[in-house]
Amino acid sequence: MVVLSAWTRYSSDLTKAAATIADQFDTITLAPGSATASVFEDSRVLFGSLTAADTSLFPILSRLAEDGAKTVGYFYEDQTYTTEVCGAIPRIISAFSLELEVVHAAMVPAGPTEADISHVLDQYNKEPDIFIGCTYFEECVTSLRLMEERHFVPGAKIFTLCATDASFASQAGDAGLYTLTGAQWDPSLPYKDEYTNWTAQEFATN
Repeated sequence: MVVLSAWTRYSSDLTKAAATIADQFDTITLAPGSATASVFEDSRVLFGSLTAADTSLFPILSRLAEDGAKTVGYFYEDQTYTTEVCGAIPRIISAFSLELEVVHAAMVPAGPTEADISHVLDQYNKEPDIFIGCTYFEECVTSLRLMEERHFVPGAKIFTLCATDASFASQAGDAGLYTLTGAQWDPSLPYKDEYTNWTAQEFATN
């Protein structure tokens, strides 16, 4: 039996609880909104469809390093998904021998205030080549507006779960220009999966 588990939304404690129940009943369960390893690691029957959180920044970090970036700074919300995404940055740099130096890293509370984000920006004497925010949408928009107000202009700005949102352009305005965000399963992406050798469009079709 296969269950499309719409109630296991995101990488949450609810999803982990659902996985435990699915294991008890030996029922294959899909958690299409989950991406963190901690949700899947103890389950035999839970499967996802998103890029693993702890590897999602590798393509963009490696590309920017190839293009000459040397320094990276990042901050992340104290939540499971955001912590796993940004927490993997040092490991990615080391494992793939990227010539990047982490100049600053910080954790902020879940749902950080403007003061929390401002404190992060205060720590920089010079903008890094790459600035990464592992946040959710509202916090991303707040960060971008604060960066614009402070004339904080890194070589590249990357935020999770942000620029692909349909309301991003209207919410962020000019502050959101040139913001990079990892995209999931967009038909326009040309990249091929290492296991199936399909693009996202080919996966959906096949």
